[in-house]
Amino acid sequence: IGSLIVFGTSAVIRKKFSASNFWKDCVKFNCTASQYIGEICRYLLAQKPCEEEKKHRVRLMWGNGLRAEIWNDFVSRFGIERIGELYGSTEGNSNIVNIDNHVGSCGFFPIYPYIGGLYPIRLIKVDPETGELVRDANGLCIPCRPGELGEMVGVIKNKDLLLKFEGYVNKGDTQKKIYRDVFEHGDQ
Repeated sequence: IGSLIVFGTSAVIRKKFSASNFWKDCVKFNCTASQYIGEICRYLLAQKPCEEEKKHRVRLMWGNGLRAEIWNDFVSRFGIERIGELYGSTEGNSNIVNIDNHVGSCGFFPIYPYIGGLYPIRLIKVDPETGELVRDANGLCIPCRPGELGEMVGVIKNKDLLLKFEGYVNKGDTQKKIYRDVFEHGDQ
């Protein structure tokens, strides 16, 4: 909503999501972008075709949870020019976004050391069986190579507005989520 206020645009907010009325609302309110979460795109694909799904002006859909298996069908059927799939959390200090329209991707990681200092997130190795962090002989985490599965982490710097992590109401839960000695001894 913040960017809507900054740029002076409008938003349409329904009391409850309706797959059968989604495209009708988009036409009625002249929408050009929409947000999705989870299975909304699948729900829209499951609807019977309607004339509004071809008459709308929506050019961008952004959100998280669009499955790769239905991505192309969704884009083709509804004529969506751009999908902005993202990954992150409201309470976290890092996120990634797919700006390239690459089917199935939720974003990319900066190339270290070139861009990493500006946005210090990495993908680190975890044991696929236990989910535990994999560490080297020095006790530090091991970065993933391109194409390897891992866990996304962001450096926490509480004096930096963009990199701080305030945590949860329950301090114990907060401490469980914070990894230490990740890239260097003493970091978090």
